[in-house]
Amino acid sequence: RLDVPEEGARLRVPAGFAAEIELRDASGQRCARARQGDPALATATCPKAARLSLAVRLAGPDGAVPAPFHALVYGEHGTPDPELVDLGARGEKLARVAERNNLYSIDGGGELALQPGSYHVLVARGLESTMEERHLTLAPGATERLAFDLRRVLPADVLSADFHLHAAPSPDSSVSLAQRVTTLACEGLAFAVATDHNRITDLRPAVRAAGLDGVLVTAIGDEITSGGSALWGHFNAFPLAPVGEAVAPEDAVPPYYDL
Repeated sequence: RLDVPEEGARLRVPAGFAAEIELRDASGQRCARARQGDPALATATCPKAARLSLAVRLAGPDGAVPAPFHALVYGEHGTPDPELVDLGARGEKLARVAERNNLYSIDGGGELALQPGSYHVLVARGLESTMEERHLTLAPGATERLAFDLRRVLPADVLSADFHLHAAPSPDSSVSLAQRVTTLACEGLAFAVATDHNRITDLRPAVRAAGLDGVLVTAIGDEITSGGSALWGHFNAFPLAPVGEAVAPEDAVPPYYDL
């Protein structure tokens, strides 16, 4: 993998090269690939990346205000799905999470680097609000700004919740606690239960660090996952009591091995 400037670069592929080489621009987008069997001295260049700026607002009693959102960016008409890189300043808080072709933004904005091509952009914030979409074509070096105005479609006393969530404490997840609470807020969730496999996870410190107190209420749960010779399945349970840092993660979970 080679990282190259926006103005492009050339890739020389020796005959019989035994590996795969990817050429990526400064935004992290793949713009060329060379595999074993390609002609000797093959060349490839990266076109200058384009920029896409997103601004999302939610209608309220005092007018529209910036709102957390989840954006999905799909390539179309032959353009591949991007691997998004957020170019905005994050500050001390994790205000945005970019992963594959997803962007989660707490502050209602985002600036993305994309390879020139055609894209389908969809913006939403969970089940309670409208979602909007745009289709656009980006030229090399272009800057495009998209604004979205969403509105709530469910009554104010209807809340969104998720009772089955994993994060890095779970053996099957690599999502940090900061990333998890950011994505939950961007989906418009009001209540979330951490249910890592045979682990006690408290999301409240991450909620406080993200400045989401009063926005996201969390509970401690556990996906009790049977082990040993008696395999009965998986069972979600909540609420569970918090544990101190001095307690090993598995020492606080309900007994599950051979039970």
